[in-house]
Amino acid sequence: MATKGSKRERSAPAPASQPVLGFDNPHELLAAEAATQWGMFTTGQALRAGMTRKALAHLVGRQHVEHTDTRGVYRFAGAPIDAMLDQTRTNWLALSPKLFLRERLKALRDKNLWNDAVVSHLTAANYIHQLANRQPDTCDYTVKTARRIRAHAVQFYPRAKKPQWELVDGLPVTTIPQTIADLYTDDLDQGHLGEIVYDAMLRRGESLHNIATALDPVTDGRGRETAIRLLEIVNAPAEVVTANDLLYSLGR
Repeated sequence: MATKGSKRERSAPAPASQPVLGFDNPHELLAAEAATQWGMFTTGQALRAGMTRKALAHLVGRQHVEHTDTRGVYRFAGAPIDAMLDQTRTNWLALSPKLFLRERLKALRDKNLWNDAVVSHLTAANYIHQLANRQPDTCDYTVKTARRIRAHAVQFYPRAKKPQWELVDGLPVTTIPQTIADLYTDDLDQGHLGEIVYDAMLRRGESLHNIATALDPVTDGRGRETAIRLLEIVNAPAEVVTANDLLYSLGR
């Protein structure tokens, strides 16, 4: 595996038959789209670009593209490989194989839509935000409803309301405060969660106020008290809290 926010729900718009204009052939079109997706694409995306399965097999045979470890996801030869993030990326692409990344991000940014997946939990904490050192056993994604996928080692966390998220290295991922609140809800051991909170404040500059606000709904309003207790469990210096409060009180 891979490192380093309702109204009546609407369906995402149907994929256009030709996602981008101005290219001489389907290969060029697909390459342009893949360039925004870490050099990767899915079978469904290739077909939308106008390629046939025979043409795709031909590209594989000539080693212009290669299979990834995720079924139905390919990488253009020469595209950079990220040993820490690629498994998370390929599994995310496979979750909506007919849509391009730009289309999925547009839908995620629509406050009235929530029908995709956001990287979350330990995958977000360790591989994306690089907090603490507990590596997840699965690729973790928050989704609206539970689903099935052929890929191994994928964990879904159903959530009716879209989580707070941001774009990191091209992937939609829960924000640090949201990630901490999700891990608390998932009963991650408090020692490791305390390390994540400590790292978030010390190395990532996250405010204790934001962490406490995210924890409030899952701790009966005791978000700050909970965060400080987690810091005490890992023997974080008391000065860390004082300095963080002072820093953000000055309007950083």
